[in-house]
Order: sequence, then structure tokens, then C-alpha cells
Amino acid sequence: MAVRLPVEIEYSSRKAKVSAIANAGYETQEPEILVPLSFANKHLCVSKEFGKEITYIAAGGQEVKFFRFEQANVRVFTDDSQSPVISAKLMVSGNEDEIILNDQLIDKLGIVLVKVGAGKWQFSDDPHDKLRDSSQRQLF
Repeated sequence: MAVRLPVEIEYSSRKAKVSAIANAGYETQEPEILVPLSFANKHLCVSKEFGKEITYIAAGGQEVKFFRFEQANVRVFTDDSQSPVISAKLMVSGNEDEIILNDQLIDKLGIVLVKVGAGKWQFSDDPHDKLRDSSQRQLF
């Protein structure tokens, strides 16, 4: 299992509420949110032609291409709490089918991954014994 979080993404006056995987192994120097191309087209009205193509070197030395856009606003929300709104680079991929939050964004959102194998997490200001369940996996 993995930790998935209920997030709201706002980009260019468009908003979408979705489930996103918290991937602490997706390491960069600044907050990033990676979204599938199909999601970007349908929900954020983003076309890869307007992004800047960049290449990352992934595990095993494999080159992975993304389209980078300006800042998106991201927040985690639950029935009883929410994170601050954080500005993150919007990354679009034609190869992914899930929305992914990177290590820097997870930290800035105040998310603590507690029991990743069980899908448990908490906000950094939650009581120590309050564990939250992952949201449902959402594919695009």
C-alpha cells in the first residue's frame, strides 16, 4: 500500500479535487506535483505544447521526460482539517496514470507519513495518536 492524500489543485483559475500519492522518493529541490497528461488536459485545460520539456534521470539512470508549467496551488483537505496552500511546479507526464506529490511538497504541506505500508499519515499538527487513512487510488 502507499499513502494517498485528498488534494485540491488550482491552476490558472481551474480547480480539481483528487487523490494523490505521496512519494518521498520523488526528490527535487523545490515542491512539484506531477499529473498525467489526460488529467492536465481535461481538468486543468493544460496542453503540453505550452510547457517546457525537461528531462530527469530516474532510478537506474533512466531518462524521463516531463513538461513543466508555472506554479499550481495545492492543499490537502479532510473533513476536519486542511493544510496551508502551497505553490508547486506543475509537471505533466504522458507516462503516469496517477497524481504524485514530491518530497518537498509533502514537507511544505505539513504531511507526516507514519505507516506507509498501512497507508497511514497525519498532519504535522495532529495529536500523536491521530492516524489518518489514505484516500482511494484514482487513475487517469
